[in-house]
Amino acid sequence: MASNPVTSFTSRYGSPVVDQGGARIRAHCRHVATVVTISGRLDSSNIEAAGTVAKRFVLPDKPIVLDLSEVTEFAPEAMELLQDLDDACGTADVDWALIVGDTVARALAVSNGVQLPVVSSVAQALHDFDDEILDRRRFLLPLLGKTA
Repeated sequence: MASNPVTSFTSRYGSPVVDQGGARIRAHCRHVATVVTISGRLDSSNIEAAGTVAKRFVLPDKPIVLDLSEVTEFAPEAMELLQDLDDACGTADVDWALIVGDTVARALAVSNGVQLPVVSSVAQALHDFDDEILDRRRFLLPLLGKTA
């Protein structure tokens, strides 16, 4: 009997976690954005599968936060995952933010100037997205003849 390489279990907070060959992926829908957290290692054996899971959460009109702060190994090929997510968000016209830890920050530093929307924390990303929503409302309310 063949074993299933994808293991799914529930974390202590109730969010399902999917294990893709050492990359543990969890998504949490927040009011302002969907937060996708990947921890563990991202290497040539799991990059494609992890990217597929992450891109499933690129939804119309819902920003996405990719939290890689707990990634312990980030192969150079994993930059493709970030570029693919950036492309998917661009195609869907969705804003996104990237949270990095030391491992991913070192990889980005040697990535020849790849421009990604890096933010210091999930809380900061959610705050920034919330500010954007408020700015849009402030702009639209006078056009609709209403006040906040």
